[in-house]
Amino acid sequence: MFRSGMTCAHYGNVPQPPIRSFEDLAAWQFAMELADLIDDMIRTGPASQNAEFCRQIQKSSSKPAPQIAEGFMRFQPRESAYYYRVARASLAETQTHLQRGTRRGYWSKEASQKAGKIAEDAIRTTMGLLSSRLAVIKKEEREKLARNSRRNGHSARRRTK
Repeated sequence: MFRSGMTCAHYGNVPQPPIRSFEDLAAWQFAMELADLIDDMIRTGPASQNAEFCRQIQKSSSKPAPQIAEGFMRFQPRESAYYYRVARASLAETQTHLQRGTRRGYWSKEASQKAGKIAEDAIRTTMGLLSSRLAVIKKEEREKLARNSRRNGHSARRRTK
């Protein structure tokens, strides 16, 4: 599915163009859209009167896109997975702030639903990136075990001759 710009992603039976840059990642695009929307939501209205809340939600919403970009550029599956996990956590933090803002009446139900949907899309696609990296890690571990097993098997046969 995802491999640092070298292969195509497949959604159903429809091949997608190769991912050559972090900007091509749906997860990054959703994270950017969410950060921009939150900036708009806190610029005016009741939320703008609570500076600490604005700082917190703006900080949490501005982190995922750079974390996804950094994960993409790391190339090593374990490093990428780490950054995708951190991005996922930042997105969950942002969802929590969105819910708090909704409970406080800082924005309309429509704005809350729109931001919530984008946050869910960002989490879902970030989980896809993370899952693909975890699958590669698992495959590498199986291959390493197989190599070690073959190597140990050959050594044991040599010693018995």
